[in-house]
Amino acid sequence: MDADKLERLRDKVIFISGSSKNAGKTTFLNYLLPRLRSGEDLAYLTIGIDGEKKDRVFGNEKPSIEAVKGDYLVTSEDMMNNSQALFKICHVFPWFTALGRLMLLKTERSGLIELVGPESNSQLEDIIGYLKDTAGIKTVLVDGAVNRITQLSAGRESAYFYVMKMTPENRTSSLNTIRTLNLLDKIPCYDNPGNNDIEFNGALTSSVLDSIAEDADTLVLEDFTKVFLTWRELRELTERISLKFRHIFKLEGLILNLSNLEQAGVETLLRDIPVTVPYYFNPYRISRSGM
Repeated sequence: MDADKLERLRDKVIFISGSSKNAGKTTFLNYLLPRLRSGEDLAYLTIGIDGEKKDRVFGNEKPSIEAVKGDYLVTSEDMMNNSQALFKICHVFPWFTALGRLMLLKTERSGLIELVGPESNSQLEDIIGYLKDTAGIKTVLVDGAVNRITQLSAGRESAYFYVMKMTPENRTSSLNTIRTLNLLDKIPCYDNPGNNDIEFNGALTSSVLDSIAEDADTLVLEDFTKVFLTWRELRELTERISLKFRHIFKLEGLILNLSNLEQAGVETLLRDIPVTVPYYFNPYRISRSGM
């Protein structure tokens, strides 16, 4: 990932979401942190509680976060006490988890740390607000929990990376997810109301599709996290009606971790779609932007 791309991540709330558990979200966070530490302060946190030392599927050790002197992070009181790193407590948030109170910490001696974070979008929104508005920390990285891409709704001026582990077994479903995210990233912002517009405030699911009037010009949703359709359903919907969002979240890139798949073959499939958002294969080793 080049320096210009990394520079564009500064002063934003960057979510790292993923297709499944063990997709590589925390590893990608570890990849970003040393590349963003220079310059202004940054903070990082996770969603909810993980607490597993090992990957349930493969049994290998899961990556930990190395807190470096000067880092700001959010975790629980128990995790702070169990870490060999040394921290200054900057703020105690008014929520308790099974592993203690949530705190904003500043690292004074480097060491490994387990992250524990807010369990709801409202808590996440409050924490992000505190980090940016009160603590003055402009760049915030959020390691998302499994299947919690709806967490993005809580962020202001947010963007996201989507991390996927692609295998021969999930190749078809992974490609459909890529098609969906690629299309959603092209949906424009709703800024010119019309007479035949439908403003829908809930989740757009398969059961809702039949209730959309045939003569409607535009269907307006809050943002892309409200779309719960298959790739086929989304494609058919956008072929017959204009879809727009009140708020836009930028997809900064697809992080594709390949297992037992040849990169050249996957690249051919992505060009055939075609994928217009940036994508990176195993960025811990090599990277590529698909344009």
